[in-house]
Amino acid sequence: MYKTPDEYFSRHAFPRGRMLTKIEDDLTIFVQLIISLSHNKKANFEKEFDSRYSALRAVSEKTIKNHRTEMMSLFGLIKETEDGFIETSARALLLVETQNFQLFFKTVCHRFQFPNAINKSQETIRQLEQNVKFKPASFILQLLKEANTKYGEGFKITGAEVSNLIFNDLRVVAGAISPTQLLNTLVELRKQEEQFDGDSNHAQHGREFLGYMFLAGLVDSDDARRTFFLNLKELGAIDFIIYSDLFFEIPKEYTSSAKVRKETQLDWDIWYGDVSDIEIKKLSSSDATLEYIEEKIATISMPGTVEKNAGVSVPAGFHKRQIGDIGEGVAYKYEVEQIKKIRPDKLGVVKLVSNDTSLGYDIQSVQLEDVNKKKLIEVKTTIRTFMPESEIITFFPMSANEWETAKNYGNMYFIYRVFITKDSAQIFVIQNPVEQENAKNIIIEPLQYRVLVKPQAGTYLPEIKMR
Repeated sequence: MYKTPDEYFSRHAFPRGRMLTKIEDDLTIFVQLIISLSHNKKANFEKEFDSRYSALRAVSEKTIKNHRTEMMSLFGLIKETEDGFIETSARALLLVETQNFQLFFKTVCHRFQFPNAINKSQETIRQLEQNVKFKPASFILQLLKEANTKYGEGFKITGAEVSNLIFNDLRVVAGAISPTQLLNTLVELRKQEEQFDGDSNHAQHGREFLGYMFLAGLVDSDDARRTFFLNLKELGAIDFIIYSDLFFEIPKEYTSSAKVRKETQLDWDIWYGDVSDIEIKKLSSSDATLEYIEEKIATISMPGTVEKNAGVSVPAGFHKRQIGDIGEGVAYKYEVEQIKKIRPDKLGVVKLVSNDTSLGYDIQSVQLEDVNKKKLIEVKTTIRTFMPESEIITFFPMSANEWETAKNYGNMYFIYRVFITKDSAQIFVIQNPVEQENAKNIIIEPLQYRVLVKPQAGTYLPEIKMR
């Protein structure tokens, strides 16, 4: 059994998340509640959050508190202002706006580091005193990329190996051992058929971090998620993370000053939960990934089709390789196949019209119950690693134009919530969302406001001359 030398053993862990298959569902709930409760004082925010969360999850008060604290800090979902108000982080808002869970987790992996202000202050102080400076995603990706070059594509690593050789070894997290050196050590230990301690104390943190990298699409895994290997379709994002020099420097005074620790916590929350334009550009799903999803979607037989792979495709000129467009393709294929089965003479009515954003919907179709009635479909697409639980409430953004269109068309207006994973797609259909909102089945919450200003609202400062 491999054992980290005692003089170098230093466990670098972090707050536990949730079961890997449930994290996306929990984030869905968390982000919705956070947005609803933002601009509240911290005490009020936490009290109201716990109350609302308890109505959705049957867990104890202590569990709710622990879960709230861990999830919000681990994934950078909130930030606190100097005067004690809680605000939604840029990363949480990004998830709402893009509906791309993989992008969300890529930004987490990109910014996660040791030392940090996620762990308790005494743990951060210990790491500062040990000269720790470490970004685990960058290190692991470098190791796997070099392993692919030396030993062939598909080189695999386990959570126990990552925990014992990386997260538990001070030489690695303090920069004394490079990914190349560690790869050589790992290969040699495997030749010796060395085993690695897999108990929760030794292996949990490495296994969980690999899980976040899996949710990000940076690594792939076997079906049981026991081993992980590089996702070669995301080399652009992988290289961006490997070569990124982004790092939050914690001041030395953190070890001795409570005031500095408080200030650092506020600064960390802003930095860690932030997402830059360059991150969004470099970490968004690659063409190769989206092409792979398209190919998988094309093999799916829609429910109720007469024959598998009926040859239905999206029209010529359709803009592919955008997540929303892929979702529209799924919805369009579904509509065509259903109508083809009952009234093929009505196929000409089904049209993709998403290029005209002024319409307020993406697909024109007919209602299956009465083909003489129009169906106007707005498609809202989410990309995830796992399908949502059926009882999970899902959020999505709508423009003012889309909502007004829904008001105007009533029962003719449908929202198709399309959930896409790398292996499947699922559609959740909402007819007449305005009626559903009146019935309290839909909650509309404004994220942005258009401000119209009258002259009486303020005063002009002196004109500033440009030189």
